[in-house]
Amino acid sequence: IDGGVPPVNIIYISLDQNELRREKIGIIEILETYYKLMLKRPLEMGGSKVYVFLDEIQSVEDWHKTLKNLWDLNYKIKFFVSGSSTMALSKGAMESLLGRIKPFIILPFKFSEILEFYKTIDRIPSLFLRNAFIQSVSKADPKILFEAFNAILGDVIPIKERIEILLNRHFIV
Repeated sequence: IDGGVPPVNIIYISLDQNELRREKIGIIEILETYYKLMLKRPLEMGGSKVYVFLDEIQSVEDWHKTLKNLWDLNYKIKFFVSGSSTMALSKGAMESLLGRIKPFIILPFKFSEILEFYKTIDRIPSLFLRNAFIQSVSKADPKILFEAFNAILGDVIPIKERIEILLNRHFIV
């Protein structure tokens, strides 16, 4: 959107929704409905590029064949696919989408990154504690880490409850 793409040209679909699986609604049907209702044109008509984000793609059988067919038809669509199962994502996709796919593996957030993401705590205390931990271990002196914790304690106490909520959520996920 910041790059000038109209919001109507961006669609996000979570493919693990029970309704989609129960009704056996596939990627083509979703796109045809989206084009008809939102873009007011048939899928085949073209127009400006559409950016399609498909999450939990491994929930769709033969998804890679569908995307290959859409690619081969030269539709102005750029797909971004993600999923929680690397094995299911790569199975079959590498062969049929060869030269059309750029895989990225994104590891889960560390807890310190979650705190930074939710602007609960900035990067400085986590780096400070990491360095203190490394020094403490390398010098076999737990006092170094203890003093580092005490140094940031005043900053952490007011946000203790928020940190606990995020920690619980992190463990559950």
